[in-house]
Amino acid sequence: MDDIWQATGVRLGMVVQSLSSVVTGIVIAFIYSWELALFILGLSPAFLLAGFLETKMYAGFASSEELEGAGQVSKHFLVLVGS
Repeated sequence: MDDIWQATGVRLGMVVQSLSSVVTGIVIAFIYSWELALFILGLSPAFLLAGFLETKMYAGFASSEELEGAGQVSKHFLVLVGS
């Protein structure tokens, strides 16, 4: 159970860091050039769609056995990092 909390804490921390970086970047972009920032912000749905399609495309390349092995390795790594 402790492994789950450690993994969740790391994941939650990464999500918070990523979201704060995006928000800070958008604020800075609007301060320096609101026209360009608005243009890029308008293209963000296309970027999100491209990322989603890339994720779906690469999802078929790994078998469940490979993912299970990778999960075991990451679990052991998280335990070692935590100690």
